[in-house]
Amino acid sequence: MSFGQNVKFYKAHGLGNDFVIIDLDEIGPEKYRRLIKAEEIAKIADRRKGIGCDQMVVFRRNDLCLQPAEVWFYNKDGSGAETCGNGLRCLALLLSQKTGEKIFSIATKVEGKSIRKYSVLVHENNRVTVNMGAPSFVCGEIPIQKKINPLDVAIEGIDLRGIAVNVGNPHVVFFADNLDAIDLAKTAPMIENHPYFPERINVSFARVNKNKFDEIYIKVWERGAGRTKSCGSAACAVVAAANKRFVIRGPVTVFQPGGSIVVDLDKNSGDIYQTAEAEIIFSGFYINAANK
Repeated sequence: MSFGQNVKFYKAHGLGNDFVIIDLDEIGPEKYRRLIKAEEIAKIADRRKGIGCDQMVVFRRNDLCLQPAEVWFYNKDGSGAETCGNGLRCLALLLSQKTGEKIFSIATKVEGKSIRKYSVLVHENNRVTVNMGAPSFVCGEIPIQKKINPLDVAIEGIDLRGIAVNVGNPHVVFFADNLDAIDLAKTAPMIENHPYFPERINVSFARVNKNKFDEIYIKVWERGAGRTKSCGSAACAVVAAANKRFVIRGPVTVFQPGGSIVVDLDKNSGDIYQTAEAEIIFSGFYINAANK
């Protein structure tokens, strides 16, 4: 049995990190419950047989003047994600196009629980700024095993010391002088699934421009998604980690294969702001979803 042609979706990307976005109010809760099965998400994310994406995003608009929009993020393997920096920018742009609002809030949800509220500002040129909140280096909040020092993560077989941080989702960052020497596909999955990290973890390798300290180059492996062209939350995590190890000069431009994100760390509040482009590419109807 098919859902029919009434499962509308929007395709969007932030610096090449792409998303299928679905408005819960346009499909209804019953179709939503069927759609978020892991096997269905995997079909949607498949780049040959489905729409193709790094993550699926489901949102409820609400009245943005009175309360935040609500959003649920799903990795392409069907697992839930607490947040997504690029996805937040894409959703903010879509909400702005739908409502005309430029300043509002978005609340992330996982399994019915509210995770974090983000303030967003949509600029005229499709650039979006998101206040990602303050990073946490507390073991239980990352999360990471309590016996591990989050500021000095040593993993057997990795000749680098990492920094673990939560910026709405968990990240571990390793600073290196030569990113080309790192085989991300070989190294990162082992780190992502390491026993140190009970909920798995996003993995970044970063190189700081030590002549300027306001430029960082990174390679990212996303938990549940693998290698992506860009990761907004990773850009924030890298700057938060760099601030622990170097004397960075903000705002910092973080370069990734898909483009650059400007990350600013407010030294007073501790909040991290990320700014970059987002684009709504097209919309359509998903007709391949099976009711299993």
